[in-house]
Amino acid sequence: MPVASKALASVSPKYRTPVNAIWTATVLAILYTVLAMSIKIDGSSIYVIVVNSTLIFLFLSFTIPLVAGLFAYGTAKWPTPGPWAMSGGLYKLVTVLAVVGMGVILFIAVAPPNERVLYVVLGFLALALILWFVVENRRFEGPPTGEKIAAPLAKVLQVTYQ
Repeated sequence: MPVASKALASVSPKYRTPVNAIWTATVLAILYTVLAMSIKIDGSSIYVIVVNSTLIFLFLSFTIPLVAGLFAYGTAKWPTPGPWAMSGGLYKLVTVLAVVGMGVILFIAVAPPNERVLYVVLGFLALALILWFVVENRRFEGPPTGEKIAAPLAKVLQVTYQ
């Protein structure tokens, strides 16, 4: 933050927490809620639109990896899941149920009078795809492997055990 970043980053020696940051976030959250509840677009408050959009994004963040796993489970990309894993059939059943549940949540979240939520979600997804294809897919190297993991891990272990 350009303003007050040093004050917000400071940690209280007494409480061992960033007290200024906690109170600032609290006040801003309350102000946002009050203002967002008072601003309406065609009868729907901005607060309801934001909350429903956030709900959809939260459930998408759970569902997308499950669906990716559905296609990868048992293949060369994911041949042997960890010891905590479900069987292939149970995993597929849970994934299908999660996708159906996501569909129900999506339907409820965009039902009138909240149809604007659908526009927000679709607009954000379109923007994210554009940014991915224009910028990020050229820059993103993928998850770290080999030496890119070993060097930082050694540094963390060295600091931890000193």
